[in-house]
Amino acid sequence: MIFFIIYYGFSFGIVWSSTHSLLWVGIFTICLIPSRNFALLYTKNIKKYRQHVKFLSIFYHKRSIVFQIIEERMAIMRFLQNAKDEYIVSVQLEA
Repeated sequence: MIFFIIYYGFSFGIVWSSTHSLLWVGIFTICLIPSRNFALLYTKNIKKYRQHVKFLSIFYHKRSIVFQIIEERMAIMRFLQNAKDEYIVSVQLEA
């Protein structure tokens, strides 16, 4: 918290010393709100972009592992389908 007070106090001081006008200091203060929102949005988008690039790099570098996982998933799905079909046949034979 103290860092922000010092930082903004220093910023206001620079604007005041360069313009000597309360009007420009007020305009600078009002402009801080949208610029903060833009910076937060930009930071959030950069984080999403980095996650996307990280996923793509893992996918391209470990492509064989990804395909192996897909094949194992398909094998599990086939096993479950066969087990379901066998169960349905066994239940129908008992009835």
